[in-house]
Amino acid sequence: MKKIFIIIPVLIFVLSGCGVDTKEAEMFLKELSKNKSVSQYLSEAPTLDYTNPIKKYYDFKINLSMNKKFTQLSNKEKYKILYKVYELIEDKGFSSAISCGDKNTCSVDEVHAKYKNDDYTIDFKHGDSLYQLEKNDEVIFDLEDEKEKRKENSSEEEAQSADDQTIYNYMENEFNRITNYGENYTPEIHDSMVAELASEKFGITVDEANEIYVSMSMNKYIRHKS
Repeated sequence: MKKIFIIIPVLIFVLSGCGVDTKEAEMFLKELSKNKSVSQYLSEAPTLDYTNPIKKYYDFKINLSMNKKFTQLSNKEKYKILYKVYELIEDKGFSSAISCGDKNTCSVDEVHAKYKNDDYTIDFKHGDSLYQLEKNDEVIFDLEDEKEKRKENSSEEEAQSADDQTIYNYMENEFNRITNYGENYTPEIHDSMVAELASEKFGITVDEANEIYVSMSMNKYIRHKS
């Protein structure tokens, strides 16, 4: 059954009664309710809270009530869902400094996604916080850390590839040296001999040496064919 969310008018009246123009905020809530990538995880219509820390300045907070489906996502996926709110603000041209009257300055500073006692938050105010997801005031996902991990993994893979290339080159040279470039090659003798030499030199097992040589030989053949 398709869910239809209705923006609660009481919220709008409360804000309007305080001299804050909420037309743009109301428009944004409607757009947010229509966004399928977000709305499928909502159990209720999104709402706004605000604080008034400085005269004529208002901090807006978007509140999302989430369903159980949201809790089953990974932390990275949860972050992506909440980041969609920020993207929607940008895509619709609202900007985080949302219009709320000529004499007022208002900004959407936070998005809160609540499920039972858990509160998931992204803070829009600070650059670093925009890439972090907090759960009950504790960071559970950091996009920048994720990028660093990917770089480290990529570097490790490149290093491993370089190591494999070194081992392959050594074994190829030993094959050429021992067999006079294949002239005296006897598989039953020389395959195990070269693998044992590589095992001793690089501190790997004979099986690992053989696997590396076969794998690198296949890669070389495929590159040559293509």
